[in-house]
Amino acid sequence: MSRQIFRWAAMIQIGLVVLTGCHPTQPFFIQRDASMADYVAQSMNIDYADVHVESLPEATQALQPLGP
Repeated sequence: MSRQIFRWAAMIQIGLVVLTGCHPTQPFFIQRDASMADYVAQSMNIDYADVHVESLPEATQALQPLGP
């Protein structure tokens, strides 16, 4: 009897996989802008790093590591 239960469970699982498919779905956004203009505008902005900042003392005044 338990063998029949496992067989039916396996058949149901195979059927569900076949019916639903195995591909990922797109996320659903409630107020999604179709043109995606906000993302395009953000991707066109270039952020430059602030390189004129003094280094931290723990990096500049560190001792040489011990070891070979």
